[in-house]
Amino acid sequence: MERNWYVICTTKKKEKKVVSILNKKGIENYCPFTIREIKNVSRSMKEYGPMFTSFVFVKVEAVELSKLTRLPYIVNSLYWRSSPAVISADEINAIKMMEENYNCIAIENTGVNTTEKVSIVERNITGYSNNVVSVKHQGITVKLPTLGYSLTADRIKEKQSPVIFKKKTALQAITQSINSFFY
Repeated sequence: MERNWYVICTTKKKEKKVVSILNKKGIENYCPFTIREIKNVSRSMKEYGPMFTSFVFVKVEAVELSKLTRLPYIVNSLYWRSSPAVISADEINAIKMMEENYNCIAIENTGVNTTEKVSIVERNITGYSNNVVSVKHQGITVKLPTLGYSLTADRIKEKQSPVIFKKKTALQAITQSINSFFY
């Protein structure tokens, strides 16, 4: 049988554990990570986490999918019209390209369309001055029709490794605000 990419759904915030379990079993998998901006009423924070919440991509045969649901932290596979949704290799490659080249990737729900192909649209600004044309890259949008998502990124990833921001606990936030009064 042919191996295809499928999506398995995990329990909340257990994507890394599922990836490690699948790696130990020797199952080819992929879980993209990115920096997400979380906006509260008073401020915004950046958090490093999975691009798709509770999704891990696996490349297996269709028969093996039922065996995967018996593993810990895996709920089920993603279905489309009563059969497991097959994700094209083009979509996986587009997700990998976005993860490698861009820092902050915004995800938006779109309609699922299994007959449509992956589309990549670049946003550029063209400037003219003194007979010189300058093109500035503004971002990119990738539409993933089988998954029903659209990925949008604004800036190209910097050469150095990205800074990982972690959420502060309430105690850390209080002590930091108290220390700011004294220093």
